[in-house]
Amino acid sequence: MTANDMQVGGGHYSTKGGYQHWDWCADVRLGYFESAATKYLSRHWDKNGVEDVKKAYHYVFKILELVGQERYVNYSFHVMPRFEQRSYAENCFSKFVNQAKIPIAERTIMWSLCTWRDDSDLKYVLKEIDAVIVDATGAPTAALEPKPSTSTQAQPEASTRGMASPFGYPGDG
Repeated sequence: MTANDMQVGGGHYSTKGGYQHWDWCADVRLGYFESAATKYLSRHWDKNGVEDVKKAYHYVFKILELVGQERYVNYSFHVMPRFEQRSYAENCFSKFVNQAKIPIAERTIMWSLCTWRDDSDLKYVLKEIDAVIVDATGAPTAALEPKPSTSTQAQPEASTRGMASPFGYPGDG
């Protein structure tokens, strides 16, 4: 039996035994915050509804905050300079969202979150997540409006990547 064959606390992972969210995150070296946000976006239909979407928003909000403080960079293969890494990441993403039957709106948000490069990309993701929340509740998440940031981060060269920063920020290994 593998970890993918088990389910603790419900049946909200529709790809049991197949290619699951955590497989995709590990394969493309998705950061901790992006992994958490996409987890909530990918399962909200089958588990906690709009509460999970709000959790996704909260994680993206934290990324934006950390980027503004120059404490976080997107290290995933989705933004690497080598085509082979980006192509591999795209194939892994497609495999996961197709097997999990992720709706198009959530796919689009998840893809934008995987490929962010600066704070304007993250603000776009927050607006898209907010639109999902408004569709579900009729009320936006105005209370979580991020502070303006002028920071943009240069993406690292592929040679600086590796397991020394498995969660996407310096010194976490």
